[in-house]
Order: sequence, then structure tokens, then C-alpha cells
Amino acid sequence: MKKRPFHREHNPKFRKFSRFKKNIVQAEIVKFTDDNDLILKLSQQDKIKNITEVLYSPKNKDPILKIGDTILVEITETPNDEYLLNTKFISTINDNRITILGIFEKHGNKGIILSITKGSQKKWTVNPNFENDAINGDIVEAEETISKYQKEDAKIINILGNVNDAKSLSLIAINEHNIPHKFPEEVLEKYDEVKVSQKSRTDLRDLSFVTIDPSDARDHDDAVFALHDKDKDNLGGFIVWVAIADVAQYVKIESPIDLEARKRGNSTYFTDRVIPMLPEKLSTDLCSLNENLERPCIAVYMKINSKGEKITHEFVRGTIISKASLNYEEVQNSFDGITNKKTKPLYEMVLKPLFLAYQATLISKQIRQPLKLNFPERQIKITEAGEVESIKFKKQLTTHELIEEFMIMANVCAAETLTIQNISALYRVHEEPKAERISSLRETIKSIGLSLPKSQVLKTADLNKLLYQVSKTDHSEVINLNVLRTMTQAYYSNKESSHFGLNLRKYVHFTSPIRRYADLLVHRALITAHNWDKEEIPSKGEFPNLEKIASHISITERRSMVAERETIDRYLARYLKDKVGGEFNCIISGITRFGIFIQLNEIGADGLIPLSNFSSEYFKYNENENSLTGSISNRKIQVGMSAIAILIASDEKSGGLRFKLLELNDKPFEQLRKSKKFTKRNQKLRKKKS
Repeated sequence: MKKRPFHREHNPKFRKFSRFKKNIVQAEIVKFTDDNDLILKLSQQDKIKNITEVLYSPKNKDPILKIGDTILVEITETPNDEYLLNTKFISTINDNRITILGIFEKHGNKGIILSITKGSQKKWTVNPNFENDAINGDIVEAEETISKYQKEDAKIINILGNVNDAKSLSLIAINEHNIPHKFPEEVLEKYDEVKVSQKSRTDLRDLSFVTIDPSDARDHDDAVFALHDKDKDNLGGFIVWVAIADVAQYVKIESPIDLEARKRGNSTYFTDRVIPMLPEKLSTDLCSLNENLERPCIAVYMKINSKGEKITHEFVRGTIISKASLNYEEVQNSFDGITNKKTKPLYEMVLKPLFLAYQATLISKQIRQPLKLNFPERQIKITEAGEVESIKFKKQLTTHELIEEFMIMANVCAAETLTIQNISALYRVHEEPKAERISSLRETIKSIGLSLPKSQVLKTADLNKLLYQVSKTDHSEVINLNVLRTMTQAYYSNKESSHFGLNLRKYVHFTSPIRRYADLLVHRALITAHNWDKEEIPSKGEFPNLEKIASHISITERRSMVAERETIDRYLARYLKDKVGGEFNCIISGITRFGIFIQLNEIGADGLIPLSNFSSEYFKYNENENSLTGSISNRKIQVGMSAIAILIASDEKSGGLRFKLLELNDKPFEQLRKSKKFTKRNQKLRKKKS
């Protein structure tokens, strides 16, 4: 028998089901692969022959799952390949019950639950005896039942909120993705302020640290300070300090709060609320570097030369007093010559040295060439009633980049220290783009007359050159989006690896332990490396289950990102619900077999133009070109084209927006008349497609 090359999908564990075309089985998630695919263990009653495990690659529409979840899947044998199986998600299972999350509506005496899945028309009938006092708009959790007529019925078991209540749309994503949002009682215990002994800490209270954050920030986990280096051997150089809240001082290993923080993995930031990783007493008070209050920290001293290159660094466990809590805008104004009562006395001795040190780092940054994507941050302001008041894009400020660059420098220092001392830690890994994604990007930019180097190894400098070429054109936004889609997803690993996007050989997250569990673990590793706490932290850095924790918090991070994005989509749909019928300038952002994705120029909302709206002719999808071509008109639709579309549906339950195309590249998108000749030809083409 000819030996097949090994592939993760050709593993002997994942064999076919003999003589079975489709199998509906119950399975438990037992492991995540390096590609974030899932290994499923089949339940005892669903085992067929010797098959115990199958591979499942989640789709974007599937819910975020975690190890230990039990799900129902459909497994299909792939034709012409006796090893490869296709595994399709059906639903989650809770104690052998299929659970539903949806929106309840009452039509006369008939109650139904509508799906919250974007694009889904699925609905369940609810017997009046099982409505559980639900009213129109309630976000409900239900159990699926099968009636004697084999209809899909449901029994409401929990009411989570109402979509019409103020600031409630995030509740859908919170419950859909099982994001923990209530702290157990044992976690909400009172935390006494730690009496910090200066004998065991470096006293940094006289240094003029300041925090620089968004104007609405409630927690401050990083503070910065810079000054000119007086060393004659480092003319034009600087000393930069970055101090980070010492969360490990309060969150002890394996304590209830530690276990809950690990479970959450990170804080989740919704448009209408924040689900913090740590209780408010810690996140906004004891662990927060609040103005004029003494706070424990772990700080890094960094010496850089006039070109922004790091000469040396040193970590200390210290105590600081932040001299001011500033926001990005007021610090930016001071750089631009406009000071206020708070920034004026700080400008010469505190803010100006920070700015000059940052300018020095730009030289080394230009040499390093980290990826320079340009995505203005969207700011959605909602009223107390939960209505969208305004949507605008935040201006990218120098102060944003200043803080980001200093945080990256501190993270690199942490990675270098832990690597040199061989201390176990979690690294932030960002792999190079996959070949097929690079090929897709090449085809996309080819349509606008641009290209990438033919080398198989793509560098960030190559992508930056492309982004610069389109920066002053109408294609800038869509090319930035496509470059982003070319990237792999960053994740955490207990194995040292490089970070492609930042173009760094090694990288960890150190600067946000209030909102990321990975950073807290890095703090503990640094404590081990310096023997700062021999009682609480393992002396040899032997942290158990790092691989499992890395996989878990990579998933919780992805879960939060998806939930945040879905909630933004729902608020955008709410904002646009009374604008159905309106025309919008947009850009073609994606092409698929089933339709066109567009992005609205004014507010950045994403929507779909289904191919079913193109009733006049059949459009053929070209995967290599990522385009659609009309079978009769030969009209071609490609990513990057400008368009005008009319909004035909806005669904705040799912966040879905559907449009109809009116103009393409400033030309009317005219529909051909349905002549008998055309109708026959169109039917023929559709038949051939099926």
C-alpha cells in the first residue's frame, strides 16, 4: 500500500466511518491544535468501530467553544479520500439538552423564538405553557424539544434581558459566547490594602511618573517617565521608565480570584459595558496606578541611545506615586503647544522628555519595519436609553503611538529577561502569513495595478511599501483590510517564537495585568527570575499547565473579540434601522460565491449584497481573481470598487445588514431585461451550476 504523507487531517485517529455517509454524533472537546482547530472525543454510545476522535475546524459563524464543552456534530465522509472527514457543528449540548439562545416574539397567541445568528431565518415555536412569562423582545435561553408532529418546538428556561432595554444588546453576545460576567461570592471578598515595605522594594515615588489613557479610562495599569541620559558615552540618549501595576501582589496563585481571572482570560470591552477580568475593587482601585496614590509596581528601566536603540534594561519591584492621570488628547495638545492647568506645569520636565524619547525610537522603528496597518478606531456613543447617539472615527494621535511604542519596548525587555534566565513563560506568537492567503492578496492588488515581490518569504517591509502606495488613494481602506485578512491570528504559547507583525524575534505581554491573564503570568515569571517572592512564586519558574493555559486564554481572547465585534454590529444595525431605503456610499470589501460584502464609508458598518438580488443574470465566482463576472454582460465585480447601495434590511437581533447594489465605480448597475432568450440562458446556467 502506498504510504501517504503525514498531515494533521490524515492522522490514523481520524479514520472514516465505513459504510456511513453522514453521522450525527455527540462529542466532547478535548484539545486545541496549533491551528486552533479542535479535537473531539466521541461519546461512548456514539462510537462506531474503533473511532474515538475526530478533527473539527470551526467556521466563523460557529460559537466560541472551550475544552470540556459537549457538542452535537455531523460527520461526513469526504469523497475519494478514505482518511479525510468533514465535521460540521450543529449545536451545544447541556446535560443532554440542546440549548437555544434567541429573541422571543409574540404574534397573537403564538410565541416564537427567532435565531440570533446573522443571516439565519430559523425559528422555534413555543407552547404557551412553556413561555415562562416572556414578553416581546426578551433574550431567552431555551431547550429544544420535538413535538409529536416533528415540529421544532422550544421551552424557555431562562430570561436574560430584553433587547429594548437600555444598553442590553451586549447581553446577547455575553450569553451566546458564555462569557463569565458575575463574580462568585468567594471572589468578591474584601481586599485590604497591602502594606508595602520599602525594604523589599525599590522606592520610585520621587520620579515623575504619569499615566496617559483614554479620557473615559477607569483603570490605569501603566505609567511612564523619561529623562535625558547624563552619561557622556550616550549623548542624545534617554532613560525611559515603564511602571506596571503589581497585580501579583494582590492576586495569589490558585486563590479564588486567580482561578476566576484564569477562567475569564481577559477583560471584554463592549459598547455598553465592560466585563472585567478582576473585580472592580482591584481593577479600578487597589491595582490601578491612580493619581497621587502610592501603588506597588513592577517597573523596567530602559537606556536608549539617540537612535532609539536599547542599550540596557533592568527590572525592579517598586513603589510609585503617579503625579497625574492624563488623557491622550490633553497630552497631544501640549505637544502641539496648547497646555491646560494640568499639563502646563508638567510640560518641560515630564511631557517634553517623553516626546523627545519617543522621537528617538522612531529611527530604530523605521529600521525594524513593524507592520503599519491603518485602521482608525470607531467610537460609538450611546445614550442612557441605549440608543446610538453618534458614530465617528477617532483621530490617531502621536500620544497613542508614544504609549504603544514604550509598551512594546517594555514587553521586549520582559521577553529577553525570561529567555536569558530560562524561565517558563507565555509568549505572544504571530506566525507568518500562509501561502494561500498571500496568493489571494496578490490577486486582489493585481486588480488595481499593484504587486508584491515574487519571493515566497513575505516581509513586513514589503507590505508596508504596498500600504504606503495606496495610502493616498481610494483603495487605502480596502487594501489595509485585505492585508489584515492575510495575517494569521496571534496566540499565546509556552514555546518561544517570533512575532511577524511587530517583526520581533521574541515577545511577551507584560504591560496589562489588570485586563490580561497572560500578563499576570509574565509578572510571576519575572518575580521568579529576580527571587522577589520566594514564598508565593516557584523558585525555578516551574509553572504547571502553561500549555493548557496558553490554549485556553488564546480562545478566551478570540471569544471576546468576536463578541465585541458582534455587539458593535448590533448597535450599528440599531442605528440604521430607521434608515432602511436610504442610499449609502461604500466600497466592495469582500467577494464570495453567495454575495458581495461592502463597507459603508461614513460609519464603517459591514453589510451583504446577496447574489440572489442579481436576478437579471448569473454571476460566476472566480476564486483566483476573487471576483464575480456576469455571464451575459461580462460585467466584473472586484474588491476595492466604489459603490452606492440601498439598505433593504437591518436586523439588530443578529447585527445583519442587507443591501442592493445601485452603482458600481460611478456607473449605474443596470439590471438586464428578462427576455425569454435571457431567461432560458439564465436557467441553463443555474442548472449547470447546481
